[in-house]
Amino acid sequence: MAANGISTLSTKALKQKGKLDIAQAKRQGKTVARDGTITGTADATKPYARALNNYALADLPTQYTNNVVTDNANAAGLLLGRPWSTTPAGSVDTYGFFENQLVAGTWMTFDETIAGVRVQAIVTNFDGSLNTTPLVTSSLQHGSYIKVNGTVIASDHSLAPDGTDNRVDIPLNRGTTSSDPGSGGFGNQYGVGFWMQRGHTITILDPVTATSRAGFPKWYDTYAMVGVGAVGTAGIANDIKNAAAGDIIIMGTYDATSITTAMRNAMTTYTGANTYSNTYSATRISHMFLAKRRSTKYVGTIDSSVGNPFSFKVKISDNPNMAAAIANSGWMLTWTDPRFDNGGFTAPQINVRTQSGSGFNSGNMTTDATHYNFTSWFGAAQIPQGTQFTIEW
Repeated sequence: MAANGISTLSTKALKQKGKLDIAQAKRQGKTVARDGTITGTADATKPYARALNNYALADLPTQYTNNVVTDNANAAGLLLGRPWSTTPAGSVDTYGFFENQLVAGTWMTFDETIAGVRVQAIVTNFDGSLNTTPLVTSSLQHGSYIKVNGTVIASDHSLAPDGTDNRVDIPLNRGTTSSDPGSGGFGNQYGVGFWMQRGHTITILDPVTATSRAGFPKWYDTYAMVGVGAVGTAGIANDIKNAAAGDIIIMGTYDATSITTAMRNAMTTYTGANTYSNTYSATRISHMFLAKRRSTKYVGTIDSSVGNPFSFKVKISDNPNMAAAIANSGWMLTWTDPRFDNGGFTAPQINVRTQSGSGFNSGNMTTDATHYNFTSWFGAAQIPQGTQFTIEW
């Protein structure tokens, strides 16, 4: 029996992938323990690091599907150095985000690299029926997980569609070894990684150590908005907002979910994500999201304002760096007016009253030779000259 555990894996496909994962980690200069555990971040100064340090199974002439040899298309022919290249299997480093959704489907997967950190995930829809059938059916209902640099950090404690078995917490020997591959999804709190349950699971990674920030991962029941997940999508919106610039945001789902305006605005405003703009009520939609938290803040002062219809002006000459801030997609302008702090209205509430909870964005702004001009259809009190505002993006 190999110390790294590869020989104990259930299929030839998993053994093939396990060997390549370890080889890739070494080529990237990461640390691989005797038991196969991968830690650390890429370090090109390590003597065993190589420039060609990312593999693609599709570049091999053949690969395993479970225990069956499958011919790869190799449309470009057999590549020199296969399966290794300098390019990760997928990469969002160039644009900073990745999002996908699956409506009324079974499961979807992604393998992306962001800020040098490889993130793999599967998200699943549970169709409501009990699992008493073999893997081919059962795994289509269960098997969500999030993997960072080859290590599963969160899962629904089931057997995943790709064969990744997250049912048993091996170090503590807790979990189920039921012959039913999906049994872990039914109330099994023990297994590999943080327990993903119905709704969204989110983690925020330190980009230097590739480890979760304190308090993460977190689970939110974004389907029912009850129990542990009572704050639901509002909690996720705050998690994204409060992440430090450069942090890596990962979200995956199990079973049913929802996305509210607050959650969508946070994904757009703080990461620049623009693949989707939709929101949806509680339903069986699988959702995955990966992004870098952007550097987000510009602070300036308001020159003048009027009330009902509400508008205010920002002097261009007093805010020479504001142009760079509003050049970013998804920016949002908010302010704090102390007059409302003691009158039953807090600053966030005055912003809600002003523009449907969204503050001001490019849809409310025009420019002239001297000012940025902001307008709203909703009446509000005049803001004192010199009031400080913040632009976040």
